[in-house]
Amino acid sequence: MVKTNNPILLVLLFAAFLFVGCKSTKHAQETSPVAGITLAEIGAKQAVQGAYTSYSAKIKLSANAGGNTLTSQGTLKLKDGEGAQISIAPLGLFEAARIEFAPLYVLMINRLKKEYSLVHYSNIPLLQQLGLNHALLQSVLQNRVYIPDDENLSKAFSAMDITLEGDLLVLSTKANGITYKYYIEKSSGLLLKSIGTLGNGTAVTCLYEGFQLVGDKMFPHSITLTLGGTAKPVELSFVLSKVKEDYEYTATSPSSSYKKVGVTDLLEALGGK
Repeated sequence: MVKTNNPILLVLLFAAFLFVGCKSTKHAQETSPVAGITLAEIGAKQAVQGAYTSYSAKIKLSANAGGNTLTSQGTLKLKDGEGAQISIAPLGLFEAARIEFAPLYVLMINRLKKEYSLVHYSNIPLLQQLGLNHALLQSVLQNRVYIPDDENLSKAFSAMDITLEGDLLVLSTKANGITYKYYIEKSSGLLLKSIGTLGNGTAVTCLYEGFQLVGDKMFPHSITLTLGGTAKPVELSFVLSKVKEDYEYTATSPSSSYKKVGVTDLLEALGGK
C-alpha cells in the first residue's frame, strides 16, 4: 500500500472523489425538478459532455501544503480513456519529473536520478477505499461532471438533487458519507466548481476559472484544487496557457537505464515526504 504526504499527488487523488457521487440505487427520474429546463438539456451541457477528449497545454504549477510552497512550470497532456501526463520542468528548461495517470496505474519518473515508480490504483488506499478509477481522475482535468460508463444520464441524474441558485444549476448528492455538489452555469453550461465534504468537515473544492475560447469551445485556464478542514490545508493550482485540442497521446515507457524504486523513496527524492 502507498502512503504519502506529497502535496501534488495528495490533492490530485483527493480531488477525484468529487466525482464518485453519481452512483446511486434510486430509480431514474424523467423530469428535472428545476422549472424551465429538462434533464436532456442538462445532460447536453458542456459540464456533462466535456469540451475536448484530448488536449495539451503549458502549465504553471503551484502546490501549497501547510505553508510550504512548491512552484514549477511544465506541460499537461491528456487523452480521454488513455491517460494524463503532468510534466514538471523547473524554469521551463528541462523535464525533471513526470506523473502519468494511465487507466490501470500511476507512473512517476524522476529524470534527474533516472528512477521511476509504478503503482496500481488498487494499491493506493484512498482510491481503493472510495472505489475510484482512472476515469474519475481524468474528469478533474477535463472540467466535467463524472458519469460512470455503465450509466445513462437519466440514471446518473437520479442520484442527484437539482436546484437553481441564481444562474447556477446545483447538482447535489450524498454517498459513502460524503456530500457532493457540482455548480454549473445555466446560461453557458460550464462547470465552475465542485465540492466534496466528508462528515468530519474535511472538504475538497475544485474551482475552474479563466475560461477562454479554445477552438470553438470555452475551456478553463485556471484549475485550483483545495483540501480544507484539515490541520494543514493543501492547495494545488494549474494555470494553463497555449492550450491545444486533439492531442495525440503516447504512453510513457521508462528507459531500461532507469531504476525502479518504491514510490515513497521517489517522492522523497522529488521533495515530498
